[in-house]
Amino acid sequence: MAARILARMSVLVSASWNSSFTVLADVVGPCRYSGDDDDDLADWKPSVYWVMLILFVAATIIACCAAALYHVMEQWSYLDSLH
Repeated sequence: MAARILARMSVLVSASWNSSFTVLADVVGPCRYSGDDDDDLADWKPSVYWVMLILFVAATIIACCAAALYHVMEQWSYLDSLH
């Protein structure tokens, strides 16, 4: 199932970045429901909890990468650069 989602995401991303909601719907969709009705996104609404989780994980990854960069470039301790 994950391979199918990744394949569909790569097709959608390479086709057009204008349909970013469709990419988000394809990523979050299997977390919300399961079934054979994957192509019908007309009544689909993203779960607020899954969107918030994805945004939190993305922000955490960005903060950790930035802290690692400051740790190396400025010779700060990792906790100081994370703060």
